[in-house]
Amino acid sequence: MDLSTLMPQQLQIVKTLDRPLFVSAGAGSGKTFTLTRRIVYALSPESGPFVEHLDQVLAITFTKDAAAEIRDRVRRALIEEGMDEEALTVDDAWISTIHGMCSRILRAHALELGIDPEFTVLTDTDELMDQAVEHVLGRATAPDAAPELAASLKDLYAWYPMAGEGGPFGAGTTINGLVRDLLELSSQLPGGMDDVCVARGQADTSALADAYRAALGASKAATEKAQVALDAIDAFEASGKTMEDAARLMMSCTMPRASKAFPKEQVELLKAEAADAFINIVLACGGPALDALVGLARAVEAEYRALKAGQSVLDNNDLLRMAYEALRDYPAIRAAYEGRFKMVMIDEFQDTDQMQVDLIRYLTGAGERALCTVGDAQQSIYRFRGAEVEVFRRQERKVGSSAAPETAVASDVPAGELVKLVRNFRSHDEVLRYVARVFDGDDGGLMQGFLDLEASDGRKDTLVADASRRQALFVAGGSTQERTQAKARAIAERFRALVDAGQPQGGMVLLLGRMTNADVYAQS
Repeated sequence: MDLSTLMPQQLQIVKTLDRPLFVSAGAGSGKTFTLTRRIVYALSPESGPFVEHLDQVLAITFTKDAAAEIRDRVRRALIEEGMDEEALTVDDAWISTIHGMCSRILRAHALELGIDPEFTVLTDTDELMDQAVEHVLGRATAPDAAPELAASLKDLYAWYPMAGEGGPFGAGTTINGLVRDLLELSSQLPGGMDDVCVARGQADTSALADAYRAALGASKAATEKAQVALDAIDAFEASGKTMEDAARLMMSCTMPRASKAFPKEQVELLKAEAADAFINIVLACGGPALDALVGLARAVEAEYRALKAGQSVLDNNDLLRMAYEALRDYPAIRAAYEGRFKMVMIDEFQDTDQMQVDLIRYLTGAGERALCTVGDAQQSIYRFRGAEVEVFRRQERKVGSSAAPETAVASDVPAGELVKLVRNFRSHDEVLRYVARVFDGDDGGLMQGFLDLEASDGRKDTLVADASRRQALFVAGGSTQERTQAKARAIAERFRALVDAGQPQGGMVLLLGRMTNADVYAQS
């Protein structure tokens, strides 16, 4: 097998098969190509072969398209290496998204787990979730509903609207939305809503009062503001400590300006004390509403599961949770996968959560010797779905500590290896330097620990026009609509100038943060 075209770091990844491997792969660094070569090398005579058949390889990536691309590349590479029989097994290989892997495990053991082996996967949960909310609220507001249930919902309605916009905590904060947020959180926990810990606040204003007393005498204005705040604190302590009382307190606590007698550091301390006190006060005053919200979420969770069972459907969160529980709670199922895979590779590891990692650990063998994780903390974009970039960093520290000579211990598992892929095949050096200047925290940028990328000497330059590769545009003044139109005109003029200079317009792309004003840009 010809590996002569690989860079040293790529070659290290391809040939490291018998120990834990952590790969930090920057954007455009050829990681898919490298992972493909690693699979094929493990099947080749040059490696032993390390794996006898493709079904001993588990490769997890984030999207179905990415999984399809890896399968296609593996198939073509196997054919090129003369391994036609293995190429025929690619469609049945364990190369998929993590949800695809979980679905495969659940279907294979459906009878043991008491689920329908012909279940369908629910990709859009909105309709069924709305039905669950409607059913629960319908029962709660029925004439024969328990009085305490109606009372708890009344507490909740005082804080949030059921749907639409409005409420004391900003537009869009609704009961429906909060219930969904809670269920999204609980779905990533082994015990569901039983594992959700609810924060409880204490309406303690003593530290806040001490911080304001420090401002007395600093200046006339600071003394006036501090005294107003202290009077409001006394009034709150003497009140019934309702949400209305808390709102009056918060409105009365304004910040004095920094001065020589009351420096900026003390102002910042006062702001921090106020924030901490107000969060705790809101949580304390909202205790009954919070209890009602959690109770509603539990009821909706149960109804949602019942609706799914009735229709024989599972959502993606079910796939993860149930596969994890199957491996954890069923020794026979766990035994069927222990030692099955000699190679386990997880791509886009920065977008995993702890449950996914715990699930994978049942499949990686003693000491995770079969595990190769690949990712880039700078590309973590799914935190809103529960992904934890800290999971990525913990794995990096774990493998790194095992690789350090001073921490080596007697073990039948070899020390792990850390590899960085920083050669970028996608972007011009001028663009990469610009990005580094903006983001490299060691050079005054926005991100600490930034993975700086190097341009590839072999990259073909596709910029035909004699023009700068970057252009910053600052727009100020006017209305939001006027600023949007100004930006759209400037970008259109830039595109026009590039076309006039010979750049093909089919290679121009406009990326927008949202589609709200897409028509304005398109028209320009």
